[in-house]
Amino acid sequence: MIAMGRLCDLDGDDTWRLVILDCITPSFRQVSRNVARDFGVECEEIRSAMVATALEVWADTAMGVPPRHVRDRMVKAAHGVAFRRGKAALSEWSTEEIEIFRPEAPVRDPSLSALSIIDVGSIRDPDVAEQVRGERFGSLLQGLGCFDVAR
Repeated sequence: MIAMGRLCDLDGDDTWRLVILDCITPSFRQVSRNVARDFGVECEEIRSAMVATALEVWADTAMGVPPRHVRDRMVKAAHGVAFRRGKAALSEWSTEEIEIFRPEAPVRDPSLSALSIIDVGSIRDPDVAEQVRGERFGSLLQGLGCFDVAR
């Protein structure tokens, strides 16, 4: 099928490229779901990056790559970009960024700090991680005595 797609590409017809892409996208579903769950990224964002990467690999392998290796390269590159996107999104949430609001004076219970309880980076569910970040911020506002104003 890839050899047929290559021949049709010479004529300027992109139909076979889309057919081949349609054949490999089922392998994207599970990986994109896992990356979205593990790293807290939108599944649609991951899938669109995977499709764009697969199409780039298709264009890059037009010359010099046997047709039997093209599909594997497309899938491998798409899976790789999914994990890179997930890891890049994970680094956007620092566990220490909220500590800039820590007061200079000690709060009511100095034995507990927002970072000493839960590591948000280890939480797999993005909704739970967002809730924990909100509760951390709320506890810091409470410790500063600003919670009533924020409310």
